[in-house]
Amino acid sequence: MTTTEFLPDGGRRSVWGGTEGIEELIRAFHARYDKPIFWTETSVPGAVEDRLRWLEDSLGLVHRLRSEGLPLVGYTWWPLFSLLDWAYREGEKPAEDYLWHMGMYDLEPDGSGGFLRIETPVVQAFQTAAERRSER
Repeated sequence: MTTTEFLPDGGRRSVWGGTEGIEELIRAFHARYDKPIFWTETSVPGAVEDRLRWLEDSLGLVHRLRSEGLPLVGYTWWPLFSLLDWAYREGEKPAEDYLWHMGMYDLEPDGSGGFLRIETPVVQAFQTAAERRSER
């Protein structure tokens, strides 16, 4: 899976990592600090299908690591809504030109300078996963 890394100068580059890269980081942090791990700010930019696949793959990793006894105590999808890139602060284009669709809800221009929050299937998939987890 290719992910996007945001660079300090406002640029971006694609980075290969996927769940293998995240697993390596989680294991390394746990080995180094011997503390429980909370996986924060995970998502992937792109089509809803890509986000659904990442949700499934990343939660699969969470379940696998927990079944092995690694104390992975939390998981957060971020952002909830499409991300408005930091470049917007100094840019000259309309805000919608700086959107990264990577949330559970997509932001779409409402025609009057604001945004509509459009629920994607990622919301239901996340809710279903959370409900399954709470039933265990």
